[in-house]
Amino acid sequence: MRTGYEPDKKTAYNPRLSTIYQISEIPAGSIAPDHSRYHCPFIESSRKDDCDLLGANCQTKECPMSPFTYPYPRPAVSVDCVLLTWRNRRLHTLLIKRDRDPFEGCWALPGGFMDENEDLVSAAARELSEETGLNNVRLNQFRAYGTPNRDPRTRVITVVFWGTLRWESQRLRAGDDAREAQWCDLNQLPPLAFDHQMILGDVLKSLRLWVRSQPFGESLLPPKFPLADLQAIYEDILGIDLHPVEFQQRLGGLPHLQPCPKQETDWQFVPRAYRQLQENGLSFDPQACQSEMDVERQ
Repeated sequence: MRTGYEPDKKTAYNPRLSTIYQISEIPAGSIAPDHSRYHCPFIESSRKDDCDLLGANCQTKECPMSPFTYPYPRPAVSVDCVLLTWRNRRLHTLLIKRDRDPFEGCWALPGGFMDENEDLVSAAARELSEETGLNNVRLNQFRAYGTPNRDPRTRVITVVFWGTLRWESQRLRAGDDAREAQWCDLNQLPPLAFDHQMILGDVLKSLRLWVRSQPFGESLLPPKFPLADLQAIYEDILGIDLHPVEFQQRLGGLPHLQPCPKQETDWQFVPRAYRQLQENGLSFDPQACQSEMDVERQ
């Protein structure tokens, strides 16, 4: 996570704007820009005579003061990642144990602040790599969260990404400001920092709708798998028990799934049909597959 700027660079900070600006001096004799019409972010005055940076007149290579600089607070932007995997017939999510305040020693979603010249998905991929050692994970943008005071440090808007991957695909390696990185059972989660418990809950709610209209499980399961494993994934997401025969008839009857040749118990995804259903969608009604015992309990 990026926590500051390089110490060997000159910086100036305006506490009212909660912003740190880089200062690069230009050769002697250069003409200082006229700030008389605009609010200078380095000082509380807009008068040119008061524009004094680090004891010298405002002489910068690229003056941050321009007609497009406004005297309004600028929230920080961060990214957070929700990753799911399938292990021991249970869905797990990836968490890191924070090594810095706030919430030092608490579990949280991997993530951190964006760099200055970075797009959102690049920032999410970088933070995921730095804190967990995972690379080349396909990330889908989910939602933005900007409730005031969600971060005790300052006003922070976070953009959440989610993805899935096979358990054995990559090893975890904690780094940066993550003390540990660990896959945690969704049904046995520790208390989470910030608003990450709510974020994770929102992702799961969205997945309950997702599996009704999109194929799911290809990036979680091995190339060949028992259909009961796919059913267990759906049950974990939906929170209900499904009848095996009904599940096989309704979901197993769709073109993206087929039994493996010469293997009675194993199934496989059909890549081309899977991609077509990703584009066109499907219709899966979990209630039609719900077991009679589960219906009675409800």
